[in-house]
Amino acid sequence: MDFVFYFIGEREKSSLDHFFIEIEKKILLYQRHTATTSELYEREYKELKLNLDSQYNQEMKQANRSYEKIIAKGDFPDDEEAHSIAWHESGCDAIEYSFRYEEETLGERFEEIKDYFYKSTISTLYALLESELRFLCNLLKISFSKRLALQNLSDKDYLKSILTYLELVIEVQITSLHSFITKFQQLQFLRNKIMHNGGVIVDEEYEKLQNAITTSEEMISIQNVDGNKVIKINSVKYIDKYNFLIRDFFYELRWLIDETSGYQMLTEKFTFLFGYMAKETSVKITEVNKARNLIRSEIISQKEGLQFSLNCNISIIKSSKNEIELLNQTSGISRVEDLFKQLKGRPDILFEDILTGYVPLNMNSKIKITIYE
Repeated sequence: MDFVFYFIGEREKSSLDHFFIEIEKKILLYQRHTATTSELYEREYKELKLNLDSQYNQEMKQANRSYEKIIAKGDFPDDEEAHSIAWHESGCDAIEYSFRYEEETLGERFEEIKDYFYKSTISTLYALLESELRFLCNLLKISFSKRLALQNLSDKDYLKSILTYLELVIEVQITSLHSFITKFQQLQFLRNKIMHNGGVIVDEEYEKLQNAITTSEEMISIQNVDGNKVIKINSVKYIDKYNFLIRDFFYELRWLIDETSGYQMLTEKFTFLFGYMAKETSVKITEVNKARNLIRSEIISQKEGLQFSLNCNISIIKSSKNEIELLNQTSGISRVEDLFKQLKGRPDILFEDILTGYVPLNMNSKIKITIYE
């Protein structure tokens, strides 16, 4: 085999392919950072709460001894008065009051810390979305050889101008993105209120958040603070929701942009994959059915002494685990078997490179590749 080291090292990627691979990594890092930091706050709170409980139990244990002695030697008119006097003289009441105060203060302090962190993360997530979309528009201008740049579209709403650019200049069919946009506008509103007004909203703005609050299962709420209505984020799950939303958005956008380009990114990936069989291999995508997760292509080699014209079907179906199924239906073309041997030993070539961005998110998949004449 000529290409023993063919799949070792980084594949040369187009700027667009590199962008979508990197944005998925960034979103994953944001998810991990958010989860790790949230867990750190929870762990610290539990440790401090455990210490507070331990101190309370020790102090109450000693105070209860004094309480029992006072009850034993006292001459009280009735049991209720005996309890009240002993509870006070033993110090039990002071310990109980102090504990409840410190417990409440500790809880409020950590709720405030988490709220600040969640709000900061929401703002950062929106900044990531906007900045990455701007960068993508500049890449698309170059890749699609467009004269008009994003900066030529004047709109105070940056998100709106980006979508206008994708639709009118790059000519991406953005219909399937509309459901994302509505939710991103809510994210944009939150970010603006947090960054420019400390999370404070006025009465007429409450309607913009009312549906989000009602459907959030108490992950977000409005608190009255010094007479002001203030946004409060109560759960890391609210951050996770937007992490997943942004990831799903870029997954869909990749498909749409690749479709607009005639599947240029997919062709580049397949040309590299099937180039293992012969350096002069060319690939033509003949059908992409996203609903069925089916990709058909033609593979042609013009290499002297190794000329062939093959067809390839790649289907991706839900599975209990990530796995591959490879079917060689050619009349003994050895290079196909050589390729399949490599893929059997290195399924990551498909899952983590060639088909990343095309394998459906949030599920294990079986990739079935059939090559035939």
